[in-house]
Amino acid sequence: MVILVNGAEAMRAEMPRDRPVEPLGRAEGSALAAVCAPRMLARAMIEVTCVVDNARAASLVFTAGARRVA
Repeated sequence: MVILVNGAEAMRAEMPRDRPVEPLGRAEGSALAAVCAPRMLARAMIEVTCVVDNARAASLVFTAGARRVA
């Protein structure tokens, strides 16, 4: 998982499906902390919500499926 702030990478971490992660990083000269938590919505669907410095940054839903190669 990569968290961008104003288009620049601020944090990078592996996102497990079964537990939250707490990445640390920097953006525009300031230290940042985040908490990203996964939640199973269905058998092959996970929602990940990230809170960065106590403000909700994003919620994303991922659906498992066959990988397609173009």
